[in-house]
Order: sequence, then structure tokens, then C-alpha cells
Amino acid sequence: MMPMRALHIIIAVLSGVGLLSAQSPLRNPQADPVTRGIEAARKGDIEAASRCFRDAMEDSPGTAPAGLQAAAAFSREPYGPGRFGKVRFWIEKTAVDYPDDPEAFLLLAEIAAKEGRLIEAQLLLKHAESLIEKKSDEKTGNPADAEKEARAGTKENGDVSGRFRTLRGRARILHVTIAESQKNWSEAVKLLETIIADWPEHTDLLLRLGRDQFKGGEREKGIETLRKSFQAKEDAGSIGKGTTHSDAAGRAARLLLPLIVDLYEQEGLMEDAKAYLALSLEEEPKNPQVLIQAAELEIKWNDLEAAGKLADRAGESLQSDKPDKPDKSDKSDGANPAAEPPDPSLRNPMYQRLQGVLALYANDYPKAERHFNLVQSLHPNDPMTLSGLILALCEQGDSLKLRRAQRLANDYYRAAPDSADAAASLALVAMRNGNFPLARKLLEEKFDEGEIGAVGAFYLALVLEREGQRDEAILFLKSGLETPTNFPLRTEAEQMLKRLTEH
Repeated sequence: MMPMRALHIIIAVLSGVGLLSAQSPLRNPQADPVTRGIEAARKGDIEAASRCFRDAMEDSPGTAPAGLQAAAAFSREPYGPGRFGKVRFWIEKTAVDYPDDPEAFLLLAEIAAKEGRLIEAQLLLKHAESLIEKKSDEKTGNPADAEKEARAGTKENGDVSGRFRTLRGRARILHVTIAESQKNWSEAVKLLETIIADWPEHTDLLLRLGRDQFKGGEREKGIETLRKSFQAKEDAGSIGKGTTHSDAAGRAARLLLPLIVDLYEQEGLMEDAKAYLALSLEEEPKNPQVLIQAAELEIKWNDLEAAGKLADRAGESLQSDKPDKPDKSDKSDGANPAAEPPDPSLRNPMYQRLQGVLALYANDYPKAERHFNLVQSLHPNDPMTLSGLILALCEQGDSLKLRRAQRLANDYYRAAPDSADAAASLALVAMRNGNFPLARKLLEEKFDEGEIGAVGAFYLALVLEREGQRDEAILFLKSGLETPTNFPLRTEAEQMLKRLTEH
């Protein structure tokens, strides 16, 4: 497995358990031993860093080993040589330095499971669980008392027992992850049902249960559970409350529809996926959010004609929500009687982005730019909008637009250096500026990480052909075109492959 892929996994795990966002409780960062330890670790002074971390543990007994903060700090840094090794070093060193503390062992088990090393994950998990129970018994006499004191927040043991309660919960979830990796869906479902009974407030677990039920063959039951999950999110306000029926239903349907369609696709049930899409449109024929999502799925399936028709229906539906034009005879409020009500579609970023994507497929780059500009004014950091806008600007052959594309691509890549899409966008700008070595470097880095993507594969093929590496270019073209997901330059990639293979 590529080191960068493993680093992505570690970052995901550290983020999931809160270490990436953890802040020192001390007010003075200079006096914080964790901060000083991380700085020493950056300088390579392992002994000084370890002393600082030991001081931190003495200041806050019972908290997580401070060495894990060093791992989190290195995982936040820009990609560079040795970064992966530093992250892993501090996790493993923490396990060695604190062999009676379960957290580093549990973290290593989570990473092993995500990397597919399931036997190693199970062994580490078993060891971590034994330490969790031992620590809980030491603090409170038994795990049940630990949980009671954690909920009560007792001064003596509340924080400590609360930490081990959290670790125990992570361990239970890891059992689910391992069962899912083994495709033991019945076991995963059984474990999740038990956990949900204890933690009914965690709607994400309900979502996971629905997916596992679906994959285990209980498709109707799984879909019903997924619906309940999104309804619970809506009720809790985590999706957001709408002011109209179409807003409220649209938010949930917008998220649920692609998820269920994707589950059908993963099972190779394309006809069922399309049937579910048709059913959703039948249930919500005038819901703009559902229509927009359906259009995006048709684009993914390369049916641009169907996508265009759905986009038109979405636009009509949005227009139907437009308030009536004020009566010209009513001048009581001093308003301009001839003023037109605002177009609702202009305030709908999903609709504008859809129109921008359709314009890209039609090679109408000025139109695509207009639509993406509207979206960016509302959501300046949306990845799909940025990549679409950069492509539209680059393809117009205008030096000022290319300069803007350069600025956008630089900002995008700085904000998301691990993103294959950001690298591909910056590579495209580099090619348009004639900097093919930079384009090749960016794209080959993503290929080495196993995350080049279909668009990046096409761009790399363009660079390789220019450098006379025809056979390599053909391989990358075939790789990009084999992906099931559609992309705006797919036709150009197909034409290039045909041209190269015919000669």
C-alpha cells in the first residue's frame, strides 16, 4: 500500500477521534509542555520531546498520552518526505512508552483495520480492550461504575472514566468495522443494533446500520432504516430545517437518493438503481432538489439528454416558487412597481452548478463560467465548482482568464494539497501556461499515491504524448476511461485514444 494512502487513513482516524482538533487547556502556549514537545519533535530532538510529554502526563494524570498529539501535529503538516514515518513513529512510540495505556494500541488497531490488515487489527483490538477494562477496574472497581461516574462527572474519576468509556465505544465500533471488512454483514448488523440500543442519539450509526442491512441482502429493510436515519437527522436539525415542504423533503432526498443509488450500483444492480431513481422522481415530481440530484446521476451515467431535461424541469420548478410580480397600481410602500421579483434559480447553488457542468459537457465555456461564478459567490470553496470554473477559464484562450485560473488553482491546491482534483486543476493551468514539467510532477505524485482520478489520468496522457511516450499515454487513457464515473473531457479522451491506437 502506498505510504500516502496510509497517511490519509491515519489522518482520518486521528480526525475521527478528535486528536486533530484537540487544543491544550493551558492558557500560555509557551508554558504548555505538549506545545514544547511538538516543537522538539519537529526539530528531531526525540529525548527533549519525550521529557516534555512526560511533564504533560504528570500535569494531567489520566489523560491521553501526549505523544499522540505529536502524531496529530505531523499529520496536519504539508505532504513531504518522512511525514508518514513521523506520524507512525509517535503512535508506536506512545504504545512502547505507555504500555498500560490502551489508546495508542486502539489507534493502531483502527489504522490496521482501515488498511485491510484484519488479523493484526483484531490482535491489537483485543489487547486494547483488555487494557481498557483493566484501567476502568482500577479507577472505579468495575466498568459499570465507571460509566455511572462518567455520566455524573464526579470530580475524582469523571474525566478519567469518561475517557475510558469513549475508548470502549471506539472499540465496539471497530468490531463493526472489522465485520464489515470481512463482509460479515449479519454480524455487523447485530453489533450495530446492540450499540444503537445503548446510544440511540447517534443517528450516524442508524445510517451505517441501514447500509449494512442493504449489503446483507435486506434491501427493503435497509432502505427503511436509511429513511429513518435521515428523518432523525432532520428532526435533530443536523440537516437543517426548511421553510417549505420542498425544502424540507429536498434536503433529505438530496442526501438519501444518491446514497441508495450508489448502494445498488455497488451490488451491480444498475436496473434497480435506475428504478429507484424513477420511483423517487415519481414520488417528488416537482421537487427541485430531487430533480437536480437525478440530473447529476444521469450525467454520471453519461445520459446527457436525460440530464438536460431534468435540469429544465428543476428550473421550471424553481420558477414556480417565484413570488408574483407586484401590482403596478400599488405604490403605497414607495417600491418600484416595475421591479421584477428575484429569480429563485440564481440563489440555488445546486441548480447553478448543474447548469455549469452541463455547459462544460457542451463545450460552452463562457456559459459554464457564468454559472460557476454564481455558485462561487455563494460557496467560494466548493471543490466541484472550483474545478469546473478553472476548466472553463482555461479553455477560453484568454490570458486574463488564464491568470484568474492560476490564482484559483493555486489557492485550491494550497487549501487541499492531498486532493487529486486540486492537483489535476493546477496541472491543467500549468499545461496551458506551457509548464509541462510541473504538470507531470503534480500528476505523477497523485499516481504514486494511487489517487490520480480519471481527469488526472487524461491530463497525464496529454503530457506523455507530448513527450513522445505514446504507449504510456495509451495506458493512462485506458485507465481513465475504464472508470464508471463520467467527466467533462471524456469525449476528448476517447478521441485521443482512438487516434493513438490507430497509428
